Amino acid sequence: MKIDIKAYGFDLDGELKHFAMCCAGFELGPQRNRIESVQIHLTRANGSRNQNKQYCLVEIELFDRHRILARDVDLDLHVAIFRALERAGWMSARRQSNRDFHAGVPRIPYQEVPDTGEPDRAA
Repeated sequence: MKIDIKAYGFDLDGELKHFAMCCAGFELGPQRNRIESVQIHLTRANGSRNQNKQYCLVEIELFDRHRILARDVDLDLHVAIFRALERAGWMSARRQSNRDFHAGVPRIPYQEVPDTGEPDRAA
């Protein structure tokens, strides 16, 4: 599992990068054999209208070429990172459980039902 962290609008310090890597390892660890890459995009939006909101977008690419996106917004960037990664972990696990369920269900071939006309009516 390859993890890439990108920061937009600010410099990424070592503590924040370490926190994001640890959270990604913890939240996505059970699905690590299915995940090809993880990209974490961090953005800080300053201004009176945005009220200093912190954005975290997690993009996961699975080995079966499906993509999972999870996003969170909070005033604290650590909280946004944790919740976005937690949500991505849930989505990845749910996708796997649905896939496992449907893999075990046998497909029933379509069969044409013969038309026997109108059923007998009691008189």
